[in-house]
This record gives sequence, structure tokens and C-alpha cells, in this order.
Amino acid sequence: MPEKMSILKMNSRLTLQDLYCSGRPAPEGPTTKGKVLIIGYGNSLRGDDGVGLIAAERLLDLNLGEQTEVLVRQQLTPELAEPISRANLVIFIDASVGAAAGTITSRSIAAATSPQSSLDHDCEAPVLLRYAKEFYGKTPEAVLLTVAGDCFDYGHELSTAVSAAIPEIMKRVEELLLEVEQRR
Repeated sequence: MPEKMSILKMNSRLTLQDLYCSGRPAPEGPTTKGKVLIIGYGNSLRGDDGVGLIAAERLLDLNLGEQTEVLVRQQLTPELAEPISRANLVIFIDASVGAAAGTITSRSIAAATSPQSSLDHDCEAPVLLRYAKEFYGKTPEAVLLTVAGDCFDYGHELSTAVSAAIPEIMKRVEELLLEVEQRR
């Protein structure tokens, strides 16, 4: 195994196509019907950039049911394509810039129309959706919840405006989960 790892690290032009057989079906899990995957991500060392992580950690403390899985990640990586392919809905939670601090935005996202050129250390959500379809045969519905940050300097603390937005993030996630439950 160490030899393969060193080859992967040395070859920055290696693509997912090189690692996976295209068209491989999504692995069957015990709870694939109606499954919701929540991925909170960001950098916990850069202030408000950690809001996705904190929201996901708080969601882990709730009893969201067997059909809901919550992942806490520092970044989105290609390996997430597999659990994404097993979900019917994926909710991504992240920080953003460009709006007043604490502003929450929710939007549907679709799979990227072109693949990422190489196997990078991190991916964007639409690229992961494309990988889920390309390598596992399924692209779930996806929603991106973002919270506009105020301070992305080094540090572990969220700004006041972003901290105040977390209860609203939780409420929006609960609303999305209710919508899924009503469709079952």
C-alpha cells in the first residue's frame, strides 16, 4: 500500500478516471432510499470559514434519524463521491463572501458539466456531483447552504454575526429534512 500512496502523490496529473472504472454502480447501503447526506466543511483555523464544520458538529448532536448522515470535513475531496452517490439529497454547508456577514443563502446545485482536470486535494460541490454520476451512476439532488462571513483571519472563533446565523442554518436543514420526509 505505501508504494501506491507514493505514486499518487508523485503524479499530480492522475485523474479519477485512472483510479475508478467508469460506470461502476453505486454501492448498496442499508439505507439508500430517501437518504440525506449533510456535509459541513471549511477551515476551522480561519475564523468564519469554519461555520460549515460547526453547523455539522451541532447537527451530529441531534437525532436526525437513520436516513440522515452528517459528515464534518475540512475540505471536499474526490472520495466523497461514493457516499454522495448513495444519497437522494445532499446538503452542503459552507462559508461564503460577498454579502453582509451572517446572511444565509440557499440554492440548488447541479453536477459540473466538465470534469476537474486532475485529482486535486479539494473539489467543488458540483464536481463531486459529477463524479458521483460518472463513477457510481447516480447524481442526487443537492443544496448549498452558505453563510456570509465577516472575518477569515487566523483563529478558531466565529464572528458575532456568523455565530448568530447558526440557529437559522439548523432550522433550514430541518426544513429540508421535512420536505424529504413528506416525499417518502
